[in-house]
Amino acid sequence: MPIIIPGNRSASGYAIDQSIRFNKADSAFISRTPSGAGNRRTFTLSWWWKFGLIGSLNGNAHQLWNSYQDSNNRFSIMIDNDVGSGGAGDKFCIFDSNGGTFLEILETNRLFRDVSAWYHFVVVVDTTQAISTERVRLYVNGVRETSFAEGTMPSLNYETNWNTANLHLFGKYGGGTGNPCDGYMAECHHIDGTALDPSSFGETNDNGIWIPKNYSGSYGTNGWHIDGRDASDLGDDESGNGNDFASSGLASHDQMAGSPTNNHAVMNILDTHTTPNWTASNGNLDVSWNGTNYVNHLFSTLSMPSTGKWYFEFKYVSDSSQVLYYQQLRLGIMREDINAAYIQANQGVQQTLSGGPEFHVIPGTGSSSSFQGNGANLTSFFSSFSMGDVLNFAREGTKLWVGKNGTYYNSGNPANGTNATSSGLELKGYRANMHFSQTSASHGTAVVHAFFGADTSIGSGTGFNNTVPTGFKALNTTNLGS
Repeated sequence: MPIIIPGNRSASGYAIDQSIRFNKADSAFISRTPSGAGNRRTFTLSWWWKFGLIGSLNGNAHQLWNSYQDSNNRFSIMIDNDVGSGGAGDKFCIFDSNGGTFLEILETNRLFRDVSAWYHFVVVVDTTQAISTERVRLYVNGVRETSFAEGTMPSLNYETNWNTANLHLFGKYGGGTGNPCDGYMAECHHIDGTALDPSSFGETNDNGIWIPKNYSGSYGTNGWHIDGRDASDLGDDESGNGNDFASSGLASHDQMAGSPTNNHAVMNILDTHTTPNWTASNGNLDVSWNGTNYVNHLFSTLSMPSTGKWYFEFKYVSDSSQVLYYQQLRLGIMREDINAAYIQANQGVQQTLSGGPEFHVIPGTGSSSSFQGNGANLTSFFSSFSMGDVLNFAREGTKLWVGKNGTYYNSGNPANGTNATSSGLELKGYRANMHFSQTSASHGTAVVHAFFGADTSIGSGTGFNNTVPTGFKALNTTNLGS
């Protein structure tokens, strides 16, 4: 099973401060063409990855690392969707094509679909090994993968098409635009000429969780270390070799604070209805809703606990105008024990009144916006909503404050604990929640962006559009202390 990294540090205090976000819609990737070939028989690749979209839902595979000379000479590491041929999809695959002879080295039985977790992948290639099963090894979160649906190990001293003097990429297929990856990448190492195990890059902490550690070894001629620490040059090589990658479809705002040592909340695209009426993008932070189904929900991957002070934002990005007019979109929080499958089977749980599990702003035009939750039905909650407006949510214990563009309802002040919008929350965890509901024909689309503090290109580095109330924290594993 994948592991949600809880923000713990290694014994040396090693922390990863950022990741690089790859958005499918932007066709984002990094690329490099080495000036000469390296060791094609022996090398190690180590990287951390958190999914945005899932291949089997997304309709395409995730091209992670690949090299490309032409269609007959290429090497690829990918998460395959494999659903068109009857497969289950989302399997980890490694293959090589040499002179037109295709070699599928391995394809896992297990599926990789968790959008809340960081995976640590280590691929070790050493075709000089006499024992064939040792020539290519895959490790996930420090554990060697041994169950494969299919695969054939390369022959002794086989030369792969990795480490050639051809195009090398992360994020797309070298032979075209197909299969762009979507998610977050962090702490990438390529060791040219050496076969290393995961202990060079990670360790198990006192809680039994696999966490990163500082790699202190050499890199070899074509080796590199990509960590995205420079927002203006996300493909910069930090190994000392100067083997920099060029970037395409990436911008400074794609440097994200979420990382394997500080996992930030996103919207959970797996906890939804059987027929979703949304499209997620930008690392599962942007959600485009359309009015084709009666009820759909999306929840954050992390919950605000009953203790502490917590803050997040939802921002209107665009609207067809009818969504606001018909008040089809609810934005707020939902008790964490309620999921989409339960809602679909028990439609009455949508009710925000009479002690229901949700607290929502229902934005509208004019003075029609309202707030509902635990018996409260505050009409004319705010004046008319417009594109670019930000909804602020601050939770402490049983209290919830809701604001627009940094001004809270009824002169509420979360920092002072006064004039809460509602004091009816249960002492349980609550997740951020988007809820699209309509009872008639389609009424257009609306796009909402969730802010959990990871996009530090805004708010003078805070990751939020408005001033965070004093003492309130973002939803990430460092702040949760777990």
